[in-house]
Amino acid sequence: MVIKRKIKLAIILFFGMILPVFFFAQSFTATVNKKVIPMGEYFEIRFTINATASNFQPPDLKDFNVYQGPNQSSNMSWVNGVVTQSISLSYYLGGKKEGKFTIGPASIVVSGKKLLSNAVAIEIVKGNAPANQNQNQTQNQTNTNPQRNEYSNNSGGNDVFVKTLASKQKCYLGEQIVVTHKIYARNQIKTIQNLKLPSYTGFWNKEEDRNKQSQLETENVDGIMYYVVEFNKTFLFPQRTGELEIDPVEIDVITAVQSRNRPRNIIEQLIGGGYEDKVNKLKSKPVKITVNALPEANKPADFNGAVGSFNFKAELDRDKVKENDAINLKITISGRGNINLIDNPKIKFPSEFETYDPKVNENISVNAAVSGSKTFEYLLIPRKRGQYTIKDFNFSYFDHEKN
Repeated sequence: MVIKRKIKLAIILFFGMILPVFFFAQSFTATVNKKVIPMGEYFEIRFTINATASNFQPPDLKDFNVYQGPNQSSNMSWVNGVVTQSISLSYYLGGKKEGKFTIGPASIVVSGKKLLSNAVAIEIVKGNAPANQNQNQTQNQTNTNPQRNEYSNNSGGNDVFVKTLASKQKCYLGEQIVVTHKIYARNQIKTIQNLKLPSYTGFWNKEEDRNKQSQLETENVDGIMYYVVEFNKTFLFPQRTGELEIDPVEIDVITAVQSRNRPRNIIEQLIGGGYEDKVNKLKSKPVKITVNALPEANKPADFNGAVGSFNFKAELDRDKVKENDAINLKITISGRGNINLIDNPKIKFPSEFETYDPKVNENISVNAAVSGSKTFEYLLIPRKRGQYTIKDFNFSYFDHEKN
């Protein structure tokens, strides 16, 4: 989506100021992201031209499985009165057999002249499993692991769908679970709208801090290449035992699909020629999570439900004071887990102390996991002279990774 906005602005500048043209040598190159590819894996070949062009002809790809392509991308900029432009067409390929291969030149027409790209040499080597075996294995995993296949699609067939992925199918009460929602599309994703997230009934939930733009990635699903966008990540903490259900996520995804009127050249493709918007109304399947009770064996009496991995420290601002002077006791619990749900520790202070409810502060980060710290600050005022000892107090938590 960022690329499209950038392209739109650059096109306006280009046609509004037609005098500055391309003052650089024309270049048409072919590159691959890797030159040694195991059987069952794919690679990308990209053809890039830095001038206005038409009549792109790919090389002969008969020795390869074409998973996806051609996919187009572009980069245009205006620097010191000079327009620079590059357009790329890419394919995702996989080997049909082992051996060394040369992908011949592609051709394109620039200003009436035919240009050829360079040839590219690659090698297909033995993989961990043949391509068809990998595909069968993926299908078997899809059937046996519903956690990786929780999606459905109300329109568009298999061209676009939404997945809800949970990090675990079984967990303990209060244990952190990561739920991710992703869009898979074979065509360009233009925008999303009308998002309706699950209610997460039975869970305390916290959304990831999304202060960065979602990245467009690619993924091979059963031998088909898809554009993938992660649009939401939420951290869940189950609040009751038994089988809980995560409701479906609903979303409208706008994709660019090829229209009946084909564009005449690549520049026309960039400004929307030959493509039209399609609204895909998507809905995932519900995800079931089995929540087990925490073990009762060896559970401390002061356990208050903290689940995760934590550190615990306590400190006094001073240990010698005058009568009726205030002392501050600061207790800090830090780590990863359900920090928000941690209660203040139970402490038995000397009867000669005047005490108040603690001041509570939270510093929570929601990125790869819910983590951070929670502090409890107690104001203590000793009313009589003497030497006092605050009895030992503990903080107990359940570490699911060690149980």
